[in-house]
Amino acid sequence: MRWSTLVMIGIVLLVAATAARSHPEPTQAPPTAKPATSLCEQFETRESCREIAVDGRTWRYTLQQPAAPTSDAVVLDLGGPGTSALSGSFNLAGLPDVLPDLMRRFNVIIVEEPWVTTPVTDGCDQSLSAFYHDIRNGDRSAAGPVRSSCGLGAASSPWGFSPSTYSDVIRAIAGRHQLSLKGFVGHSFGSVRLSYGKDLGFAWAVLGRPFPYTAGLTELIREQSTVLTRLQRKLERTEPGPLPPAGDERSIPTTEFDRLSAIVELGYLDDTMAARLGKRVIDGSDTESIGLMSDTLWSRYGTESMSTRTLAFWDEVCATTGPAKPPADASPLRTLLTNRYATCTSPATYRPTLPAGLRLCVVDSPDDPVAPQSLVRKTFPPGAAITYNTTTVGSHTSMAGLDDCVEAVSGTS
Repeated sequence: MRWSTLVMIGIVLLVAATAARSHPEPTQAPPTAKPATSLCEQFETRESCREIAVDGRTWRYTLQQPAAPTSDAVVLDLGGPGTSALSGSFNLAGLPDVLPDLMRRFNVIIVEEPWVTTPVTDGCDQSLSAFYHDIRNGDRSAAGPVRSSCGLGAASSPWGFSPSTYSDVIRAIAGRHQLSLKGFVGHSFGSVRLSYGKDLGFAWAVLGRPFPYTAGLTELIREQSTVLTRLQRKLERTEPGPLPPAGDERSIPTTEFDRLSAIVELGYLDDTMAARLGKRVIDGSDTESIGLMSDTLWSRYGTESMSTRTLAFWDEVCATTGPAKPPADASPLRTLLTNRYATCTSPATYRPTLPAGLRLCVVDSPDDPVAPQSLVRKTFPPGAAITYNTTTVGSHTSMAGLDDCVEAVSGTS
């Protein structure tokens, strides 16, 4: 669900999973539009970029085509919200090395999230900075101005997908290229996007570490805190690796807020990197890694600016979960987890459901602190139509088990 911040270590789901969560690089400012007639030219991409107009708005996407011509197609959703599929961070050219059978048999459609090409007003940008400044001190009051200044929760919000825009764009892409949609492969919040596309006729789907959308936000945060606490105890007993090379001095002091944020970010790191950094992050001694990981979690850049990717995150997540407030006796870690969703102030407006007649395979892990296994299995109860591939790899960005799931439900050709 975000960008990198330290040394790039592998790939997040299907090449992308770990890239977003290695040792993060400082979050960068939103891209600046360049004069051009095409969105693919206006906003820099490092992947093959196509665009399509749907209901008066232009959308960017990429289409990965197999060597042997076929009309069969799969939608690949890289999760988020707040990802930029065409930024180069996901190394889409490497997909055939990660999912060779899938890429050999299907056209693969990947749609760019709308926030990437949405301009931000000065008022919205300023409200994000004020929110970051205040939330570092546990003050949630700036959440309201973010919602009003940035248009969060509005029917026409430009930051994240809505159920109708997501399905309409995919349907239009499939129609343009005369493709027949067969399946869906989604990571994390891809579980909600599968519901967005429930009328697209998917016969099968694979969900990697899915967002457990039947859980309320309070229940989700409670379970995340439980698994994170277990992860901390494990890493405290693990001998850390060498410190990363020193970088530039951080523009703001590293505080307890940053240490707690970095602990949350540990759940996204590759297991090897988490073991290397974990003990010194938890005890507060590796202040450089702590600062960088905190910046990744909150999408901070500059001094107190926040990337608009956070608006996409709040836009879609809040619509699905509704609000949450930390209980009076909440631990500092649980309070910080809750404060990530401070802009979620209204009841949920969307209730995801699975497409009818779907063959589904789910990858989960008992040690994933972002998608807790207990809640994943409540949302997707095992049965005749839902099978599981459980892995012991804890990192939320791991792709372990995914390829076996694809093979199990997609059939052969």
